[in-house]
Amino acid sequence: GNSAPSAGEAFAAGVGVDWLRLLPGTAEGAELPTYAFQHRRYWLEPGVAGVADAGGLGLTRVDHPLLGAAVELPDQGGLVLTGRISTATHPWLADHGVGETVVFPGTGFVELVVRAGDEVGCPVVEELTLEAPLVIDGDEPVQLQVAVAAAGEDGRREVAVHARTGQRPWTRHAAGTLAATGSAAGSADEQWPPAGAQAVDVSGHYEALARAGYGYGPAFQGLKRAWVRGAEVFAEVELDEREAAEAGGYGIHPALLDAALHATGLIEEAEGVALPFAWNGVELLASGAQQVRVHVLPAEGGASSIRIADGTGAPVAVVASLISRPLPADGLSSSRPQPGHDALHRVQWVPLQGEPAGSVDVAVVGERWPALTAAIQAAGGGVGEFVDVAAVGDAVASGQPLPAAVVLRLPTASGQDRLRLELDRVVGVLGGWLADERLAETRLVLVTSGAVTTGTETGTETGGSLVGAAVSGLV
Repeated sequence: GNSAPSAGEAFAAGVGVDWLRLLPGTAEGAELPTYAFQHRRYWLEPGVAGVADAGGLGLTRVDHPLLGAAVELPDQGGLVLTGRISTATHPWLADHGVGETVVFPGTGFVELVVRAGDEVGCPVVEELTLEAPLVIDGDEPVQLQVAVAAAGEDGRREVAVHARTGQRPWTRHAAGTLAATGSAAGSADEQWPPAGAQAVDVSGHYEALARAGYGYGPAFQGLKRAWVRGAEVFAEVELDEREAAEAGGYGIHPALLDAALHATGLIEEAEGVALPFAWNGVELLASGAQQVRVHVLPAEGGASSIRIADGTGAPVAVVASLISRPLPADGLSSSRPQPGHDALHRVQWVPLQGEPAGSVDVAVVGERWPALTAAIQAAGGGVGEFVDVAAVGDAVASGQPLPAAVVLRLPTASGQDRLRLELDRVVGVLGGWLADERLAETRLVLVTSGAVTTGTETGTETGGSLVGAAVSGLV
């Protein structure tokens, strides 16, 4: 009847259907499909574009979900690995955010560097500093480059991770050192959970993190169980079904390692957003893990030491020290493309027609400023010279009204030979002005000429002043 399509749709969505009751007379048997329908997706997911063509382009193919190719640098002894990521090809990236902003996880940089180290025989991440967060804007692809330098006399190699979106300039997001050997222990833990550890309810942990500003989606909500013993934290972490199916391609899936870090927040409740900053002594001992046990211990300087094992207790990874830092006051603005970089409309300097009327080289804005200007000029602050700070202070102390501002026009010198002289003079004026408490409510305004290169309607450039540009940058 008409109910059959609705029942079929409900069954396909996972609802249990009593077919014998719904379709009487089928008890003797019904014709079944030729395959088992198990409510699982069989559609191919989009892969990383261009990976299969690496060899045809003269590159070395890299079998890694985040990296597609490698280029050796024969004259330098280094190696560059490249890749391209987006929320379309790597959907789990969209589940890692700060508020509403999608951010590439710090554990992703660790995975990239570990994979690069494997390529050159230096699998231990001796140290890795994350310098700038990598913001992923919508589904726009992000290009990655992991550059490994030649080995030094001690066998260590410098490594750096750069990224860019479109044709924007490259940004260095992480830098560190790789080593050939480490000091990780290879023994397995015997008891789990350890004796004396108290169970912790983690059912509301991700809601608390969301209130603090973290935006973790299902792929990164891997913390399942936890125990606390003093300042130590023990936890069980596992990947979501989708990410677990891909875990074999990674050394350690960034979502799994990131979820392991969530255990560090069980001792102290999160206040604001803190991002991984400095990793030390990272060693991967087994790859492709889907479920792990995590042991977090306090380390020196407020850092955390992390030991990760599989379900049998066999070691998977070790982090000797991890330091996190609060998100800067300007949030993630520094990592976003600057507004107007590729915009059709841009901000430009428009030259005025003619000279401003009544302009002077030294002037005081406020009540009775002509008299105060005369006092300054009488004390030696003439045209084209720097204002005498002491003269301004004396004029104020003599009973004249406190001016709102002192305007100082700088000489239009552009030669490099005048640069140090004029900068020294500006530093002297600024130092004297700030040191005189009588001028605390008076503003000093420095007027430069040619400090900024301006464009005209025809696209030509006007010559700038080296001194003016230096003073502008200094102030």
